[in-house]
Amino acid sequence: MLTVIGGVGGLVFTGIATYYGALVSADQLEQSREDSAKESRAQAVTFSYWDEGRKDDWTVHVQNRSPDPVPWALVTIYVAVEVQPSSPDRKAVVQLVQYELETTRLAPCTTLVYSPKQLGRVIFKKEDLDEGGAVVRKVVRVAGVHYAVFVDRDGKRWRRTDQALKPWNGVPEKAGPALFWVGQVNDEPKVQQAAACGGKG
Repeated sequence: MLTVIGGVGGLVFTGIATYYGALVSADQLEQSREDSAKESRAQAVTFSYWDEGRKDDWTVHVQNRSPDPVPWALVTIYVAVEVQPSSPDRKAVVQLVQYELETTRLAPCTTLVYSPKQLGRVIFKKEDLDEGGAVVRKVVRVAGVHYAVFVDRDGKRWRRTDQALKPWNGVPEKAGPALFWVGQVNDEPKVQQAAACGGKG
């Protein structure tokens, strides 16, 4: 009888130990997954952008607070500008223009600062104001930063908006409504040292 009781007790103990062992393993697996997810986003969370000011006194900042470079980034902004069509018989008009701020290497701990003087020629559709281009006379206001896509040090592609940071499938954004035209960036942005390099965003 004692042998039977001892055997049953051993089975119960083994069952309990196995159960708690499985729980510990599950917790360790979940922790490993969380650590892996954090590691995969380690540089991506240090990439950010924002705009400051309004009307013709504003700047757009593109920042990498990582100690590693960002190989490629594209930030799309919308700006209301007064443009002069190249045809002399056409009057200046105010239009909402899409600018793409692209960099092929955002250095470590660096902020790129774009201002109205960097925004130049505007390309219109053939059937619209002008068949060629138009010159920006004045920036009326910045309508905001729409989104950014970039590649991190591991070659992973990301898309950042004001609300979220998510993996990006590399598919280009759909063209905006007809009122958006594409503007060209004339000059290189101002380069500044990023504060709190290595911090989390």
